[in-house]
Amino acid sequence: MLLTPVQQTAGGMNSYFDQLGAFFVICFLFVNYPHFIASYKLAYSKGVRFIGRNWFQLLFVPLLLTAMIATAYVFFDSSPFIVKHINEALGFVGINTQIVSPAQEHGVEMMALLLDLMYISVGWHYSKQVYGCMMVYAHYNSYKLTHIQRHIAKWSVLGIWFVNYFSYHTYAGSGDFYGIAMNGIGLGEVPKLISWAGFGLIIACACYFIFWQNYRRYQQLPSVNFLVPFVAYSIWFLPPFNQPFFYMTAVPFFHSLQYLVFVYRIEKEKLIATDVSANRKNIIATALIMLLIIGGWLSFNLVPELLDEVTGISSIHNVAFFVAAAHIFINIHHYFIDNVIWRFDNTDIKKYLLN
Repeated sequence: MLLTPVQQTAGGMNSYFDQLGAFFVICFLFVNYPHFIASYKLAYSKGVRFIGRNWFQLLFVPLLLTAMIATAYVFFDSSPFIVKHINEALGFVGINTQIVSPAQEHGVEMMALLLDLMYISVGWHYSKQVYGCMMVYAHYNSYKLTHIQRHIAKWSVLGIWFVNYFSYHTYAGSGDFYGIAMNGIGLGEVPKLISWAGFGLIIACACYFIFWQNYRRYQQLPSVNFLVPFVAYSIWFLPPFNQPFFYMTAVPFFHSLQYLVFVYRIEKEKLIATDVSANRKNIIATALIMLLIIGGWLSFNLVPELLDEVTGISSIHNVAFFVAAAHIFINIHHYFIDNVIWRFDNTDIKKYLLN
């Protein structure tokens, strides 16, 4: 952030910035994609009873997403109608904000709406992960938090995401995701200002009801480990600090890296608890790492890219349909998977992470 002003004037610095972008893209293969596949391993390896108990997140949601993507593909060339009906419904209840129709084809329209849902779920997911990291390190460092204090901490993190979301949707701008249009809703300045005011209020509550109250009662200050996830999330996500050059590459990378640290801790403790030789444990660990990397590459790159080429949809409509579909499906479902596996009442979390 500090070096951005000299980026264009210093040739060497500009070269470093360009290479960093490529560096983070390569890291997707070894960090970002495996973190998604790891969530599937953690959830679906817990057995039929766990899957049945969480049928909505682990069965219904993926089937629904599959059906929506399949509908978008089968009726790709049909006239769009969903956004039209949404706008009519908003007008009927007196809401003047209109969602801009993103395409002339139903398939692109459906995928654009799913893309909006993906960004909502990703922002919420990022926030909950930051909150989870803070709670785990509060546990490790014996930083006492009441039920109310935990809720204040959670909404402090969510406040960052609300500011980011409403700032993006202040104007009806547009972007592109593998040929799928990304559209700002154009909510205006009021929701953004309200989100900033709410964020300021909840931060003030956190300073008083968490930091000051704990210091007064226990003479205890929060640890660096407790604060760093929140500070990092603030710098990456709050609009005044946001770095567009790294927003789509560095932020997902660091999120995935942070996630994999916890996966590593759980899988390592599980492996230690198994009654097999040290050599076999090394083989199992290596095989798991390779499967996560290969599984991610197949899911995000090879399979969807081959489907785009075989069906010819990318050359006909200039949309990498299956590549976009893979990213949208996995990102949205990843949020729902994490909703059931990263809970403090989860037996694996209690046994292998909080011990």
